[in-house]
Amino acid sequence: MYEKGYYTFDVEQGPNRLNKAIALYDQALELDPNCYQAYTGKGIAVAFRGNLDEALRLLDRAIALRADYGFAYYNRGLALKFHGRFDDALIWFDRSLAYDPDNAWAYFGKAAIYDAQGNTQACLDNLAKAIDIMPYCKVTAKEKTDEDFSHVKNLPEFNRLIAE
Repeated sequence: MYEKGYYTFDVEQGPNRLNKAIALYDQALELDPNCYQAYTGKGIAVAFRGNLDEALRLLDRAIALRADYGFAYYNRGLALKFHGRFDDALIWFDRSLAYDPDNAWAYFGKAAIYDAQGNTQACLDNLAKAIDIMPYCKVTAKEKTDEDFSHVKNLPEFNRLIAE
């Protein structure tokens, strides 16, 4: 059930995607109330639906169940970033990296925050790390240039990073 929820959240499109994913995560939690992955997935889906407080509660539950699950820390950082709490998000992305140093998306999230904060070098350094770990991050950076990299999008360094 958790995997179906994750697939729905991550791959499916459409206006009901978040509600559908949350329902699947709820089913997973009915089957196993200690399913830390379902708490993690439900937490980020709830955050994207707009309820940060509930999202953080769910993500904290996931972390309490499995303290070394780096993805829960990453999703907590992502939820905070989504709600504009950039300094807090950076802390949680770093905690995620402590457990999963190859989490390209944590570096990507940090890069986007540093762009928003006007810290060009930190933005480019973190984006380079993300791309180094997962070259697919180039595609996402191109897709989200205006959203996540508006301050660096015209810099030659940025364009070299995302070049084919």
